[in-house]
Amino acid sequence: MKKKPYIDLIRRSSRYGPQGLIKDLDTHAKVKIAHKIAFNVYRFENFEHLWSREWVVEEPELELATRWLQKDLHASRSRSRTEAMIRVWWLVHNIEEDEFALLKALDEAWELTQPLRDQHEIRKLEEQAYRTPDFILDYFSKHETATAAEIARSSGIDRKTINQALMRMCQSGNLVKVSRGVYQRRGDNWWL
Repeated sequence: MKKKPYIDLIRRSSRYGPQGLIKDLDTHAKVKIAHKIAFNVYRFENFEHLWSREWVVEEPELELATRWLQKDLHASRSRSRTEAMIRVWWLVHNIEEDEFALLKALDEAWELTQPLRDQHEIRKLEEQAYRTPDFILDYFSKHETATAAEIARSSGIDRKTINQALMRMCQSGNLVKVSRGVYQRRGDNWWL
């Protein structure tokens, strides 16, 4: 890594650090970029050295795009946010825009990070497949009656979420409220 004489001056600047990145993105980016994503990216694998130009590489656009796309896994918006980030980087460092380099870097970084997006989608589908109502129905297949507290203890899901799901499931007819706070699955012999 080659040291540059102006780096100490940059580090003392209010534009240095994740807050500086977020401020630059908020000020200059044409699309809205979530602060949480920008903060996570900034803390990831030498991104800060690339952003401040402490670390000199042959294809900085590709390096920036790859690191951004490794953390921003929302397939529908991450490409436009990555493009906006690189454009802001050019603006902040007074670099002449190179559309060809930008498009090439975006395409290559997109291909390199595709497995990460695929894994993210699989995780998201798995999480959606086993939602709170599914867990509750599964719990009632093993237990005759239950309270929200019992279900919350066994699942790790907070009690407020369990209570809301129980109420909705009673309204839809899947469960019956037997007594105060005690629920039973409809179809069981709850009247005996």
